[in-house]
Amino acid sequence: MQVSESNQKWIAIGVAIGTTSIAIVSLIAFSVNVLQEYGAVLFTLVPLALGVLSTSIYGYFRPRSLKESARISFYTLLLACGILILFNIEGIVCVLMAAPFAAVFVFMGTWIGYKVQKRDKGQVIKFFSFNLLVIPILMVAESECFEREGCEIEVKTSIVINASKETVWDNVVKFPDIPAPTEWIFKTGIAYPTSSEIIGSGKGAVRYCEFTTGSFVEPIEIWDEPNLLQFSVREQPIPLRRMIHEKTNVPGNMYKYFVSNKEQFRLTELGKNEVLLEGTTWYYHKIKPVVYWKIWSEYIIHSIHNRVLTHIKAVSENA
Repeated sequence: MQVSESNQKWIAIGVAIGTTSIAIVSLIAFSVNVLQEYGAVLFTLVPLALGVLSTSIYGYFRPRSLKESARISFYTLLLACGILILFNIEGIVCVLMAAPFAAVFVFMGTWIGYKVQKRDKGQVIKFFSFNLLVIPILMVAESECFEREGCEIEVKTSIVINASKETVWDNVVKFPDIPAPTEWIFKTGIAYPTSSEIIGSGKGAVRYCEFTTGSFVEPIEIWDEPNLLQFSVREQPIPLRRMIHEKTNVPGNMYKYFVSNKEQFRLTELGKNEVLLEGTTWYYHKIKPVVYWKIWSEYIIHSIHNRVLTHIKAVSENA
């Protein structure tokens, strides 16, 4: 039975998108759930393989244009992302944050597959074997051979408050519940603060900062009233929900790669009833490549700082 050219094209599209999506999702699940590794291989070679495989499989029967190849890679990426979210392998916000970086490597893979399809159909088998065999080996090697410690990063945010230093200090030590957020980032599953209180006073007291996913437990290290409040982090909740509307938090692996180490509030008097309030967080960042993911982590921490500082400003000025 002879297959028409039109049917042949649709078969090629289905096989390219379906086969590649399953292979890519399997690799991601292996890295995230088995190895518990968010490494460079995951965010570079896996999307590169997506572009190469989808394009080379699609062009197996007949070479396709670069535009057609790019379209197939894009559809494959969408399907793979949908599967990751649907089966709770990764959260919506994680997929959204990773997508811009991954898209660059998907396009690179698309260009490689586009060039290969014109030369040797046997390369498809070689690329598929590389995808299923070599990439998992590289993931294991990265997990076992490279340090996970990461580097400590400092993020500082400030705001000017028109109130007395003593009033601001009182609201730093304990502030009432913060209204529901309006920022888009906190509507994607990212944890955000809702209230805070300190049990005791002075060094050795313990600060409890409630987030939507649990509590930060923070022993006070410096209590210099009303100038500086510094605390370490003894316990912290998971930083996000994989699914936005789930009532119970599914512990992901991301909390091992985004670790808050120390925080502080510093108050500086600028004039009468005018105070500069600075919030600082020191955290360890272990997701690779750090250069890209640092952009997102700093944006999230600044958003958390702004949420707290703006609330303290409103409460202090309305005291």
